[in-house]
Amino acid sequence: MTGNTTTMIEDSKEESQGAMTFENLDNDDKDNLYDGFNGWTLGWPTDEVNGGDDELVKIIAKVKPLNIDQSKITLEAIKGHLNISIWKSNDKSAGQYNLGDPLTFTSTGEWLAVELWVEGTKPHTKQQGTILSLKYENGGEGACAEDKVAITIVGVDELRWKGKKNGFSAFTPGGLVNISNTLDADPVNYVGTGVNNNRVFVGARKDNPTIPRNKVELEVELSVIPIHSLSIYLRSFDIDDPSSDLGFIDPNDGGITTTGYYSGTNNTISYTPHEDNRGEVKGLKAGYIDKQNTQGIATMVFGTSSKIEKIDFTTTLHAGDSFRVVANGDKDFLNSLENLDQLDHFKIADPKVSYPLARAEVLLSDKYTSPILCVWRILHIEHDAMQDYSWGGTIGHNFQRQGVFTDIEDLNPSSSFVLSSSVKRLSKPKGKYSSLVNENLGGSYYVPFFLDESLNLASTSNGRFEKGDLELGYPTSISFGGTDIRGNGGDGNSIGNIFTNQFIEFSSSKNIVGSGMNCNLTTGTKYKGTVNSFYKDKLTGKFHWDITVPNVSDLTIFNGGQFSTGGSINIATASTKSIVTDKLLI
Repeated sequence: MTGNTTTMIEDSKEESQGAMTFENLDNDDKDNLYDGFNGWTLGWPTDEVNGGDDELVKIIAKVKPLNIDQSKITLEAIKGHLNISIWKSNDKSAGQYNLGDPLTFTSTGEWLAVELWVEGTKPHTKQQGTILSLKYENGGEGACAEDKVAITIVGVDELRWKGKKNGFSAFTPGGLVNISNTLDADPVNYVGTGVNNNRVFVGARKDNPTIPRNKVELEVELSVIPIHSLSIYLRSFDIDDPSSDLGFIDPNDGGITTTGYYSGTNNTISYTPHEDNRGEVKGLKAGYIDKQNTQGIATMVFGTSSKIEKIDFTTTLHAGDSFRVVANGDKDFLNSLENLDQLDHFKIADPKVSYPLARAEVLLSDKYTSPILCVWRILHIEHDAMQDYSWGGTIGHNFQRQGVFTDIEDLNPSSSFVLSSSVKRLSKPKGKYSSLVNENLGGSYYVPFFLDESLNLASTSNGRFEKGDLELGYPTSISFGGTDIRGNGGDGNSIGNIFTNQFIEFSSSKNIVGSGMNCNLTTGTKYKGTVNSFYKDKLTGKFHWDITVPNVSDLTIFNGGQFSTGGSINIATASTKSIVTDKLLI
């Protein structure tokens, strides 16, 4: 069996158990033909298997006496003749023996003997699928002597992937996603190639967030249960990415001959002419078969009770990485195979074989190579949006903040004592205003801060308010939105949980003079008015308001009363058309 041509089968077991060999699909002499094609004359180049074919089973036919009529001795197949070919030498150079032809014997002491070599050309589905009979027939008297031997030809029927709670499955609210043991077909990659393909979701899940799920099972099924213990050898390959992008995604399809590095990886992720996976496992881009040797070959041992065995395979973790595994009964053959991305793409080939095509794919690849396995990752997307809101209510409360600005700044100090336009920042001065803190939107409107719960509040980066909407005054009367708003609500300095300098900035200075801000004035009776303009006297720090109140021509009636745009403040003084306040609450 694969090189063992010296161990003889006991006479008592020649027919009940018999010999066993592997379907002959390799290339022992490393020439331009797979061994199954060697020795034939069918219109393509033929030659022998230099050094011998180690899948051929030796049969020694012996008869006596020495003077027996050799022309009446033949070898025939009682069954299973379509599963074998018989050769006169183990390198096929002496030609084929045709069943039923007379045998040519050589004297070896008291015996006449002949060596023949049996090649498995088609695997059996039942043990002892071929029975050979050595017969001596003496004319009309029938068979005077007969001896039978059985042969079982083993082949690989299928390689298939099995998940380990990492196959696609529908989302269940409150549950885990993609936890099936069935690996479904990849709906995107290698579609239309004629090759089966599967996908695996290798990321960790929330039940065990530190352990990735990048192990699968490779299941190998033989054509028949072996009659003796049998080793099958496996090797994994990093196959070509299906993308046609020769720049960023798949540069090694451009004919490179040396190692390169992917663009944008700072020379940390490499590719070669044969490998373009971006991830590695145990330093290997081709993945890792359990207990594989240093040459990347793993051994799977089959007993005499089952034709199916399983072995673990570990993928990389990088989305888009792809793998394929080849099985064969000849370990040396696997070391000769390769996947040169530019030429082979998803196929595993012997670069020396030129029939039927240059760099011919391994024979019966639908059976001896696995489906393509492609790594998928779950992309977690956080959906942030400014929802419709109702000030003072509960609609959209996760997407809005209410508060009170107590100062205006232009961020460009000058000698001018009046600030009436070019406002760059609305802020609350430094100082702890804990008595005004109330984050319940159904309660007081005196929430003095605008913290948006971003992770970078302590930095100068913009937070969740960036490009949002700002509405000044209550009810709303001045709006700024779109690209105007920036700032994250604080400068990073705090007393307790309260930022000491909270603000909202504009991307450029804004004119808030003459904007028609609604206001309320009270002097026993409440009046509703409109702010035509206001400014801050930098010298005194007081705010001057130009106000129009319907049916009121003299604002001095409000002297000592209350003025409100976003919160009530005392009126310090009033004149016919204006009032002065010590504070700003908008």
